Amino acid sequence: MFIFFLQLRDTLHGGRLYVFSILVALTWVLWAIKLRLSRRYAPWVGEHVTTASVVIPVVDAGRVDGVITRADFFARLADRFLDANG
Repeated sequence: MFIFFLQLRDTLHGGRLYVFSILVALTWVLWAIKLRLSRRYAPWVGEHVTTASVVIPVVDAGRVDGVITRADFFARLADRFLDANG
C-alpha cells in the first residue's frame, strides 16, 4: 500500500506511470463498484417452497493410506443407493 502511494506521488509529480499503480487503482475501482452494488442488496422476503433435499453419504471404508479412492467411493455410493432403493 505504501509503495502505491509513493508511485502515485511520482506519477503526479514526474509523469511516470507504473503498472503496479494501475493494478492497485483498478482493484480500488472494482472494490468501490462492489460496495455500491452491495448497498442495493435486499434479502428475499417472498415465499419460498422447497421441492427437494440432498443427502450426501459419508463413506469411511475403502481408504488407501487414509485417502478414499474415487472409484471405490462411487462403487460404495452405488451399492448404498441400490440397497436403499431396492
